[in-house]
Amino acid sequence: FARGSPFLWGAMREFAETYRDYEWGWNGPELLTRVRKKCPKDVTVLSEDAFYPFHWEEVGMYSGSGHARDQQAMWQVITERSFAAHLWNKKSDDMS
Repeated sequence: FARGSPFLWGAMREFAETYRDYEWGWNGPELLTRVRKKCPKDVTVLSEDAFYPFHWEEVGMYSGSGHARDQQAMWQVITERSFAAHLWNKKSDDMS
């Protein structure tokens, strides 16, 4: 982002003015969506694969053995289209 980005200032303002500790997603992905609607030309939105290449319910499938073909296919998605892979701590804390 450029210095003084209207999007970043809008996100900080939105966070401070509407913070909700009791509503999942409100202060994160939903906040960014709300601000994006107000600053449509300031931000490029990446595909979901950029940070969430697989659904949180699939985390277990990509650890351990037994799903080698699925793991290989997902690794290809991650290396070609992702900047990171979010592992949802509560779903991945028992991975070995």
